[in-house]
Amino acid sequence: NKESVDHAVKQGVEAFGTINILSNTAGILDDYKPTLETSEELWDRIININLKGTYLVTNAVLPHMIDNGKGTVINIASIGAFVAGGGGAAYTSAKHGIAGYTKQLSFDYGLKGIKANAIAPGAVDTGMTHAMFEEGSADVMKKTNSVPAGRYGQPEEIAQLSLFLASDDSDFIHGSIIPIDGGWLVD
Repeated sequence: NKESVDHAVKQGVEAFGTINILSNTAGILDDYKPTLETSEELWDRIININLKGTYLVTNAVLPHMIDNGKGTVINIASIGAFVAGGGGAAYTSAKHGIAGYTKQLSFDYGLKGIKANAIAPGAVDTGMTHAMFEEGSADVMKKTNSVPAGRYGQPEEIAQLSLFLASDDSDFIHGSIIPIDGGWLVD
């Protein structure tokens, strides 16, 4: 909620003096539910966490970055921002929203020194996905096993891309949605 986000950002600025890099990573899955199996409550929960949370945190941090004349926003989208099947109806919609929001941030604030990009992971072994990988369930596992890399990703691989996007070495990359998917989008 906005009040807790504003409070957290205020504490961060008080502790560190400024915020230069924002990485919006919060997200949850919707159990790959198609729209007719998605309750309004599930829809709202997924959209609120996966999309509205990014909006709230970004809007709390962005004025500090603009005041500094520079800042980096890294949003975590998903392969679901490009294709169906990376999640269900709510998850895929939210991740498409993250992609569009990232591009709009770059368009609106790039000339103010703000660099906004998104990372679009394929299947990555995280707390959110680990049980699914162990069970080997769902169609997503078939797709994961058939990607050119032949495996799912590791969190460290996403972290390395994040570090690059946070660095000055990526200063000419704006509004990009960068897949890191083991080749999921090849076919």
